[in-house]
Amino acid sequence: MQQIIKDGVIQSDDWILVSGPDELQTEGRSDYLQTDNRYILPVEDWLQLVYEISDSIELPGLWLNGNADLESLRTDIHKAPLVAVEFSAFTDGSGFSTASLLREEFGFSGELRAFGAILPDQVPYLIRCGFNSVMLSQPQDLELAVAQLEIARHSYQGSVDRPRTPFQQRVLKQRVKQS
Repeated sequence: MQQIIKDGVIQSDDWILVSGPDELQTEGRSDYLQTDNRYILPVEDWLQLVYEISDSIELPGLWLNGNADLESLRTDIHKAPLVAVEFSAFTDGSGFSTASLLREEFGFSGELRAFGAILPDQVPYLIRCGFNSVMLSQPQDLELAVAQLEIARHSYQGSVDRPRTPFQQRVLKQRVKQS
């Protein structure tokens, strides 16, 4: 079982990335729902399932590229238990924007995972943009990434999870005291 960083802690993960129905040799998309495994499907396959199943069944996770068209997902994104955003290269910053948009503009509150070409020192920035889990390609990088998170815990910049900077918080406290 693979390990990920979720909510700042290294833990085991049972989600399986699937590139399409052929990978599992299933007869149809609904076969994803008839197993005990938890799958993350490409957006095309995931969108097919959204319209095929009832709201009482948990959907698989949704696999997006960093440059995905989020508008086409606006009405259904909240149904995904997990959205995994793939980084094609460590220099590709589109996934950071995607995470921020999913949290701030689309109101996605489920698990948001980064995976692909990610360096351990990028993990604090991923968290600041809205990701709450990260799958690194090199398992030995997990400890280094958690150490980077600890170092970056005290930031003077705003982020998705803490939009007010420490400076803004101090100013607000002073204004409240003066009133």
